[in-house]
Amino acid sequence: MQRFGEDIDNLDGVNMARRVSFLLDKYLLPFAAARQEVILMLGQYKGVEVLVAVAQGERLLNRMYSAASDDHVIEAMATYPKALMAIENAYRMVNG
Repeated sequence: MQRFGEDIDNLDGVNMARRVSFLLDKYLLPFAAARQEVILMLGQYKGVEVLVAVAQGERLLNRMYSAASDDHVIEAMATYPKALMAIENAYRMVNG
């Protein structure tokens, strides 16, 4: 995600949408699909908190994808910091 932030100013809508799709497919969707394992590993309360943060990041990345696909690059770029914050929040919850 942070590398994406470094590159974001140089991407057009198509390439931005591709990068977002890659992040969703490679990291967020598999994590969300393993929600039962996350809850078992972290406990119900913490596991649910992490899953909510990941879901928020996923929703924001989907918004970013949609904007980038419609060539609304500025809107997509404006959504990136919020998506990064949600995903970093989930990471901190898991890793302390």
